[in-house]
Amino acid sequence: MSAPQPEPQPLPYAPLGTRIRKPIDYVRHYHPDLRAILESGDLILVLPELDFGFYLVKPDSMPEVLPEKSVNLATRWGTSIPRLTSAGSPSPIDVLVKGYDVGRQEIAHYRIAIFDPGVNVQFAQPAAKYRFNDKAGARRINFANTMYHAVRKEWGAIVEAWLFQDNTPFQFTVTSSQMNEDTFWGRVVCFGYKYQLLRVRPPDPTNEPRVVITVNVGEKQY
Repeated sequence: MSAPQPEPQPLPYAPLGTRIRKPIDYVRHYHPDLRAILESGDLILVLPELDFGFYLVKPDSMPEVLPEKSVNLATRWGTSIPRLTSAGSPSPIDVLVKGYDVGRQEIAHYRIAIFDPGVNVQFAQPAAKYRFNDKAGARRINFANTMYHAVRKEWGAIVEAWLFQDNTPFQFTVTSSQMNEDTFWGRVVCFGYKYQLLRVRPPDPTNEPRVVITVNVGEKQY
């Protein structure tokens, strides 16, 4: 996004500051229900801090659900996903997806699922900096390990990622697991919530106990 970020406002934003206490049954991470994990007035830290920093979920806003949206990583009928061959590794296609971006001073929290069987997808944010890694590299997400859980409403078992404005778009590397023919369908489905933000400046950024969650969205992309 070409426009510069607004100057941060002093924190506390209001005389009472931000919300600190939560109900004892409130679980932020890995909750099986599909629900917003932030509330109005929550203070978050968006990393890398030099690119982003501290933000308050606007006290006069509320979480907004983002209905399911799919993006096809192939192009009908122009660019197919090459079939898997026995000669070597499958040919990958890298796709930078801007269709999930949100507006200025907004952040989105997405669950990510693969709608079509027969493809494997690796996720990067930014490009070439892959997520969901183990010692062998970036794990592949597919229909079996994502959409299977979505259909069963096992939301805590689905991979998730944050997206800030249009500065941190998702990149997907897709390969086919089909050996019979090239495929023109490799749809990625994202659904979740977005939040309106207010950029703030805590009195002591190195020691701010009111941060309820720290989010790493990868380096800013222009």
